[in-house]
This record gives sequence, structure tokens and C-alpha cells, in this order.
Amino acid sequence: MDQNQFEQQFPDIAARFGQNFWNDAPPEHPIKYNISRDNSKFFDYLSKLTSQTPVDKIVSQYQNNLFNISKFRAFESEMVGYVATDRWLCSNPTVLDVKGTSGLPEFECTDFDVEVARVLESTEVDQIRAWLEDEFGGGCQAIVEKKSKYDNYASGNPAWKQNEKQVEKVLNKLDGYSKSDIPFTINTNALRVEVVQSNAKDVGYFGTSSASRIVPDEDDDIPGVIKSKASKCRNNRPLIVFLDLDDQTVDCVREVIDKTIGETFGFGLKSDVQQSQHIKNVDTAWEDYLEEIGVVPDGGTGSYPAIKPGDEGVFIENDVSCIAGVLFRLYHGEVGYIPNVYTNDVDAKKIYDSLDWGLDTQSLEASDI
Repeated sequence: MDQNQFEQQFPDIAARFGQNFWNDAPPEHPIKYNISRDNSKFFDYLSKLTSQTPVDKIVSQYQNNLFNISKFRAFESEMVGYVATDRWLCSNPTVLDVKGTSGLPEFECTDFDVEVARVLESTEVDQIRAWLEDEFGGGCQAIVEKKSKYDNYASGNPAWKQNEKQVEKVLNKLDGYSKSDIPFTINTNALRVEVVQSNAKDVGYFGTSSASRIVPDEDDDIPGVIKSKASKCRNNRPLIVFLDLDDQTVDCVREVIDKTIGETFGFGLKSDVQQSQHIKNVDTAWEDYLEEIGVVPDGGTGSYPAIKPGDEGVFIENDVSCIAGVLFRLYHGEVGYIPNVYTNDVDAKKIYDSLDWGLDTQSLEASDI
């Protein structure tokens, strides 16, 4: 696929770019990159997003800046955030953050607002997942260990190119295997990829091996983004932050709970565990939810899960008390919701009760758009 073919085949996407896009966008830009790979699946996905969103309003603040990778990714996440908001929070949300406005949240529902953010890590390793999907189909899973030679937070050249080279080494080795060879392991100085049997329908779901020592959200991007978005609260209206988590170190609801509500001690004897006073002070209306997610005792004897003092998440901070909760999409397409159980400044319980997901997730992969 070349530029002309792309513009003819996907005019709804190409029409959103500024006049100098093709000159200004770097070769690793998702549009140029996927054109070079003839990846029509990516463009089909973008087309579905543009068809299900008020794209002209959303893109208005990005129209001449989409050559910038971070701006393009933010635009993409806003469309995803709109679809998620419309699907689970309120129908036909109003787009507020358009060209000519300043300081407004992205979307408005009747009783609350929604702000969108993307947490991004290096995504070159996704090519391994794509290879497995294309070549092996169902029935396998990749467990990826990223080593120090792989820059997990690469952005632009030359770091991006270096990651590309490391991934290409793995892809070249994968060419020597067939599905009948599973299980097998590929090891390079930057990546260790273990391909194993799986009952999952979807291929290439990335876990992390215990040897990888990858810490979920090691740089605390999730708390940082949540705190930065509190400035979008307005007129005492609850704010929901939609996080598009393009970060393979975070792959389950529990890991987001650790960053927002708090990290549990685990299971020990009651006499050994001191419980956070912040958790003790949470309104009793949240009791069932806290028991469900395993951060307080469930009334039984023996094991005693607890959040210890100092291990609370970002929701305990007064500056984020206007935030009612976090709706998030994990990198493998599952969407979860975590309410701000600590706040008394907004009605977080009413919004949570409309979902009542607990630890459950909903699917929002490209095929679900």
C-alpha cells in the first residue's frame, strides 16, 4: 500500500489530516508505519472509530497537528473514549473540548463529565502478537520478558529504531517455527518470548514471566495522569477519567486498583496486619465492593487482606476528590471501572452502581468497535 492507495481506500481517515501531514509525519508515525506494512486491519479499525464518533468535533483541536505521534495517539484515544462513554456511561455524550475552547473536559453527560488520557509505552513488540495472529491463529499465548536492551518507553528515533531491530530479530527466529512446535522459547539479548498452548480464542495475549521482574506502571504514570486531570473538574460536577492504557506492564483490573485504591498486603494473620485508616473511614456503602475486590476483611477468620498505611492509591489525595472514578481500557482490549471510594465531594457511588462491574471487564477490542 502507498499513500495514494491509502487515500483512495480510506478517504474518511485521510480527510482529517492537515495539508503538510505527509511531509511532517516521521516514518514511525502509525499511519506511515501501517501503510508500509500494508496493514488494512489498522485502517479498518480507524474507519470504524470515525464512523461511530462525532469525529469532526473531536479532531478540530488536532487537525493540523496529527503529524505529531503523541497528538495522533491522543486523537485516537479520544475516539475510543467516546465509544466507551457512549456504550457504558451515557448515550450521545456532548463533545466539549473543541477548537477555540480551553480547560474543558472532553465529554459531557447529564450528571458528570469525562476526560480522556492515554498512557503509552513502546509498542513495537506488538508486531510479535500480530505475527502470531496471522501465522498461528488460535490456541497459543506469548509470554514476553522485556530485558534492559529493550527500551520500554521509547518515543521516536533513534530509540524506536533500536526497538524495531530487536523485534525483527525475534520475528526472524519465529519464521523458523510452526504451530506444531509449540511450546517453544526464543531468546535474544533484548527479549525472551515463550509461546505456549492456550485455550483462549484470541491469540497473542501478552503476559509477563515471573523472571521478567516487570513492575506494573513502574513510573506511576496512572496516578500522575489522574492527578493532572483533576484540573478538568468544573462546577462541582463529578469527573470520570477514561484511561487508554497502551502499556503492557498493566494487564488486569487488580493492577489498576493498586494504583488508585491501594495495594493490598495480601493474606496474613489479622494480628500481623495494620489496616489503613483511610480505608477504615470509607463510607459503609462501599463495604460490599471493598470485600469483592479483596482490600478489606470479608468477616471470616484466618486470612486478612488489607491495605496498610502508606500503601493507599492516588484516590486518597484531596486534589482528586472531584474524580468519581476511572474507566480504563487495557492494552488487550478489556475495559474496567474503578470508583473513587474515598471521596465525599461527589456522588461516586451513583455512577458506580449504574455499572456494578466489580472486578469484571467488558470487551472493547478492535473487533468490538
